[in-house]
Amino acid sequence: VEEVVDREDQPAVARRRQDLLSGRPVPPMESRVRAADGHMVWLESRPSPILDDQGKLLGVVNVMRDVTDRKTAENALQALNLELRRVARASALGAFTSSLAHEINQPLAAAAVNGEAALRWLSAEPANYDRGLQATRRAVEAVRRAADVVGRLRALVTKEEPNRAPFDVHDAVGEVLALTALEAERS
Repeated sequence: VEEVVDREDQPAVARRRQDLLSGRPVPPMESRVRAADGHMVWLESRPSPILDDQGKLLGVVNVMRDVTDRKTAENALQALNLELRRVARASALGAFTSSLAHEINQPLAAAAVNGEAALRWLSAEPANYDRGLQATRRAVEAVRRAADVVGRLRALVTKEEPNRAPFDVHDAVGEVLALTALEAERS
């Protein structure tokens, strides 16, 4: 056994041999075995003790089956599953990155538009300070929304407890409208 069974499988094979020699039945086992030509094959072993009427061991019948093809297919399937999970993670990361870029770009675009509007109002002749101030406030709010997105992302990545707090639904609707205003105007 030591000459043909793979070194990693030898302890389990030795335990099974002791169980068989003591007359105990053992479950089927798969192990790697060196074939006559030197390459390794997987064998499924199903040994059964042969006992006399008094329970004395007379011998062992061992049915062995080459399961190398099945093990190779299982290993290939496992490798494919690992690759599929990697691709799924990469795909999910791509979708997440796209969504995140959108979430950050919306308020930044709003800030830019409002900043440009503020510059136009303030550089007009005569300057419209009220409109310039309103546009500047909207720009600041938009930048804060972008900062909030980044903060929520940081909390998600660092596994912080979610911030559960009451909020004004009207303000939330206003934020959604502000975030979608540019897209609504383009459409």
